[in-house]
Amino acid sequence: MKRVLEGILAVLIAVLSCIVFINVILRYGFESSILSVDELSRYLFVWLTFIGAIVAFMDNATFVVEKLSPANQRRLSLLTHSLILLLCIALGWGSLQKALQDWSDHSPILGLPIGLMYIACLPTSVAIALIELRRLYHLITRNDSFQQPQQGA
Repeated sequence: MKRVLEGILAVLIAVLSCIVFINVILRYGFESSILSVDELSRYLFVWLTFIGAIVAFMDNATFVVEKLSPANQRRLSLLTHSLILLLCIALGWGSLQKALQDWSDHSPILGLPIGLMYIACLPTSVAIALIELRRLYHLITRNDSFQQPQQGA
């Protein structure tokens, strides 16, 4: 799954870089530009950001507090993972509501639904919530001394 997301990120970055570069050349070299590039780059950047958040979370690219005792690390980790899970639920619900509200509105140039930008939060919040559920399960069911999940876990 991670490789697929990284591939999607690579394609999004390549497309975004190419269209913006071409538009800059056209704008400054030929005093003309492609109108849809600004809008398309905005959509691509939003999706790039949210898919990148999933990959970063899969890598466990978050901070670790090592100064606490193992018992306190475990407590703090339980609290942190629980809060992240709750925030993912709120983010997913809010993005779904906003996307549905704005789905009938369309962007002026491309004609894409505005809700397409807001719905980008939904797969991110679901993916991160699933990762958090897995981490919470391992944290709760593990009886040995506390250890932070390894990267990629």
